[in-house]
Amino acid sequence: MPAKKLSIICPFYNEKDNLEELVERIFGVLNKLYHMDEIELIMVNDGSSDNSSIIMCKLTERYGNIKPIIHNKKIGQAAALSSGFHSASGSIVITMDSDLQVFPEDLPLFLDKINQGYDLVNGIRLNRKDPLFLTLSSKFFSFLVSVFLNVRIKDAASNFTAVKKEFIKKLNLMANDHRYIVPILKKRGALKIAEVKVRHAKRQKGRSKYRLAKVVSAVPEFFSFYFRFKRGDYDLN
Repeated sequence: MPAKKLSIICPFYNEKDNLEELVERIFGVLNKLYHMDEIELIMVNDGSSDNSSIIMCKLTERYGNIKPIIHNKKIGQAAALSSGFHSASGSIVITMDSDLQVFPEDLPLFLDKINQGYDLVNGIRLNRKDPLFLTLSSKFFSFLVSVFLNVRIKDAASNFTAVKKEFIKKLNLMANDHRYIVPILKKRGALKIAEVKVRHAKRQKGRSKYRLAKVVSAVPEFFSFYFRFKRGDYDLN
């Protein structure tokens, strides 16, 4: 079996109405670029309470290159991503949300940049269709990342990111660290960073997991992260 060239990590929680379309669209794009034995789709079920597990099992039976990970209880997106990182075997690893607000069809944009020699590629969501409080909070946290962490990117929390595998080795995320994945990876040596503009759609199915209360609590949480970051908790050893 050929070595894996690409791992796609999709964490999800209660996305039963989106999973089948998500998988079909991801493979529809990638089978034009890779032999299917060269890629893996890592689906991380973060304790879903709907029928997501049943749907994921059916998709795993249908597609031979889906790698399912099931958490029996919800542990959060950051920890779910860590599970995916530990399981990934591809030389390139891409993370993306499962709600279909970003487009699987934009995956080649990330791969093109990685193939040009970049270590890390982050997606900038254009014309975001999220509520205003989410859009503004995202801009604010991108500002915090720029000022306090010296990483100048336009969409720090897009969660649509590609990176070379060596930079995620033994990486353990906690709390809501997925919001700061770019500065974490830069500190681990992913110094050549690019951004690509990606499309963004209004959520069509399912319910958003983001609430205003999360935004309010995120400011003190950022400084807790900042302390861990400066202490070296995420360093590549």
